[in-house]
Parts: sequence; C-alpha cells; structure tokens
Amino acid sequence: MKQLIKILLSISAIGFTGCNNDIFIESSQLPDETYITLDGNGDEWSVPLPRYGLKRVYLDGVPDADKYLKYYNIKSGLTDSYCPPSELNDIIFENPVKYYSVTLSGNMLYISCSYNVSDEDNITLRLEYDYGVSKTIHFTLTTGGKMELLFPWYEEEPVIEENFEEIIHVDRFTNNGPVAQQIEIMPYLQSQCSHVVNPEDSWATDLVVDMPLLSYSGNKWELKDFKEIRLGDQQIFSPSDYFSQKITVDVPPYTKATVTYALRYSRATQHGNLFFYNSVSRQEWKTNFSCTSIYATVCDYSVSYE
Repeated sequence: MKQLIKILLSISAIGFTGCNNDIFIESSQLPDETYITLDGNGDEWSVPLPRYGLKRVYLDGVPDADKYLKYYNIKSGLTDSYCPPSELNDIIFENPVKYYSVTLSGNMLYISCSYNVSDEDNITLRLEYDYGVSKTIHFTLTTGGKMELLFPWYEEEPVIEENFEEIIHVDRFTNNGPVAQQIEIMPYLQSQCSHVVNPEDSWATDLVVDMPLLSYSGNKWELKDFKEIRLGDQQIFSPSDYFSQKITVDVPPYTKATVTYALRYSRATQHGNLFFYNSVSRQEWKTNFSCTSIYATVCDYSVSYE
C-alpha cells in the first residue's frame, strides 16, 4: 500500500510539473515588449494570445480616452478597462481623424487601424497576468491620408477689444558730435502680434490648415489668407503690412535723447465653423472654432533730452 501511494504521488508530481511547463510556454509565446507599426490608411496585425492567468487587458495613457475610447464585452455592451478578459471583446478608439481597435477572439489578439489622418501616434496596450507576468504591445499608427479643410465659415462680425494691453519701450541715443543728428525708430517692428484658431472639438487640435484669419492692416481689421496654421497653436510675429511706420526724432549736438513709446494692443475675436473631409473614411465633419488675433494698433511716444 505504501509503495502504491508513492507511485501515485510521483505521477501527481509529474503531472503538476507538466502543467507548470505548459503555463510557462504559453505565457512566453508573446515577448514582454512588442513593437509594431500600422499603416494609417488601413492595416491589421495579429498574434496568438496567451490566455491562462490573463486578468486585465487595457490601453494605457490614451489622450481624450473619456470621449473617444470605449470597451465592449462579448455581448456588444459597453464596459470598462477592468472588464475580465474572458468577457472582453473589443477596445475601440474612434473620432473623425483616428480609428483603431483591439479585438480578443478565441486564442488570438487583433490590432487594426481603419484610418489615421492626424499626426503619427504611439499607443500602449498592456496585458496583465495573475502570476506576476505582464506583456506590453507598443503600436504606432502612421499618418494615412489627409483631413482636408473644405472651407471655413465665419458666422458673425468680430468683437474688437481696443487697447486691452499696453507695453512700454524706451530707446536712448547720444549725439557726441557738433552736428545735429536724426534718428528713426520703427516701433511696430518690435511688436509681438499673434493669432490662434481654437477648435471646439479636441480631435481637430494640431490639424494644419490654410485659412483666412483676422488681421490688422494698419488702419482696419480684415480677413487675410494664411498658410499652414496649426489649430490650437498660438503664432507670434511682427505685422507685415505696417511694420515700417517710423518715429523720427532730432537729436541736437552733444545731447542725449530718450524716446519712450507705448504700443497699445487690440484683440479681435470671431467665431465660426470649420468643415473637413476625411480622405480615407470619405466622411465630412464639422467643428466650431474661435479665431483670436492680437495686434499693436496704436503707438504714442514722447522725447526727453539731457
């Protein structure tokens, strides 16, 4: 009887060891770190999925996840990132410029990109196991087609805030000679004008477009065409239409002149709609926007002598 018990225990130990080896082999089918690239025009990648001990599958650090990232269970119902992998079917990120998905089907894992018409994006998928092993898949979505701006539409007249800011500049000049000198200052060359187009929807942020923006010409506000405007970014520049306007100051012999000039800035804001076309999905989209432009519009100056 004792000999029989020993044999049974030996068989049990062998069976248990074999099971552990199976777990080890299955969990090792996928490297700890995997890097793949998917074409933004439509692409798919798949790999056998180690299922034993898998306790969580989720995307990590996705911007705007609360708006555009959704988890679906095997009944096509909405769930969350803590859904048991046995019940999880799809993880889908979808907005007008980007669509990609992670699908668990049987013993396979599929990652696909339907379109990406924004900048290249890097996403991290994490697989966590209950025996202390974790796997990470890093996938890059290349830029596919374009998100084309069909046309902008300004809905209303601009709101102008006159003299909302003032910046003081001081220039000093010394005439050490016996002959009077004349100096010229171009104050608007020193000004820091700016414009920014803010889309209401975050998916449009960072898209680059050509469109007319509010611009001050030197005596009035008007729409002027600009190229390669990155939505959401403030661009700072000197005015091109009136930067050459001058202040002329006479400096007598053996005299020091101090020129103090104040640049007064005005701010113009206008709202409207941007109409886009996704060349990959072949769909049209609209977002509201605001255009804010700041220009130096007035220059007052004074001169003192020593």
